[in-house]
Amino acid sequence: MYRATVIAIISLGLTACTAQSIKSNQSLAADEGILVTTVECSIFDGPFKVEFYRTGLSSKGYFAGFKAAGSSACDRQKRILRTISLPQGSYFIGKIGRETFADIPESDAVAFQIKAGKLNYIGDLMIVSAPGSSSQTTLVDVRIVDNEKLAMQQIASEYPWLRDKHEWIKSLATDPRKPR
Repeated sequence: MYRATVIAIISLGLTACTAQSIKSNQSLAADEGILVTTVECSIFDGPFKVEFYRTGLSSKGYFAGFKAAGSSACDRQKRILRTISLPQGSYFIGKIGRETFADIPESDAVAFQIKAGKLNYIGDLMIVSAPGSSSQTTLVDVRIVDNEKLAMQQIASEYPWLRDKHEWIKSLATDPRKPR
């Protein structure tokens, strides 16, 4: 469980912009792969997002957002498949937040791998309320849900050019706090 103290601070402007899904005319660099996931925050009102960091970088502090490799808004109303290009490598979810963000140390964070030239399905990420939340503090947790069949159907219907160009691999994100 991660703790984000809700204080009226304008930190959204200091964090990385929310990544857009890949467009049909967009090409990948030779060292890039495609992150495939959904991020669901059905219990929260207002904008909420997660930020992805390369392994070895700190996600701590307001200015860390400038070092984020990417981010994704959480979806409340419907399932939106995200397809985000990232360089091949190891990543972790380093921040979760709304007005303020919980900085998640790499050692405690959900982590995933990106392989170049592939559609890298890491599972669906669910941001859920954790026990102990109050009006001043929001405690959140990340759950990884394997909806591979549904994600593959969405790729085929919404992003057919990606399916035609790139091999699909399932490489579910891992949570070091939970046994495998």
